[in-house]
Amino acid sequence: MKAKKIVTAGLAAMMAMAMTVPVFAASSTQTISNTDANPTSATVTVDYVTGTSSSYTVIIPADVTLTSVGKATSGGSVQAKDVLLLDSQKLVVTVSSANGFSLNRTNNGVTSQIPYTMTAAGSAVAEGSEVLHVETGATSGTSAIKYTATNLDSVKIAGDHADTLTFTVTNAALS
Repeated sequence: MKAKKIVTAGLAAMMAMAMTVPVFAASSTQTISNTDANPTSATVTVDYVTGTSSSYTVIIPADVTLTSVGKATSGGSVQAKDVLLLDSQKLVVTVSSANGFSLNRTNNGVTSQIPYTMTAAGSAVAEGSEVLHVETGATSGTSAIKYTATNLDSVKIAGDHADTLTFTVTNAALS
């Protein structure tokens, strides 16, 4: 019976020690004293730094197949998510085309071309132009992309015609 009381007391002491939380004093303190009839006060600045650089995830379409001339084909969207920018900055996504917005196929020195247009959020896209931007304070952004093959006059070879689009993401100052 005595051993049971000792074990119980030991367990209670261990639980009490486990519940203690260490507290550390600030490296500097302020003393507020009232030496006259007027109340006094002091201020404290509370900070939390969320990062020293911007962070984000940008998602671009994997590939697109155009199916007809003169009809817009949805190419998905360019998306920015989990955006955290520093003050007065914007995330900018631009696009460039390896073939000047032309789907090409070359065989035995003969090049066949299908020109096409691209729109982002309903606006025409030119070489190197912006397809999406997200400003400080916004945490996401989306721009719908559409492609339209304009004509088949330059098609000389049957088969797969292709172009490579390069999406470039930059973090720029707001202007």
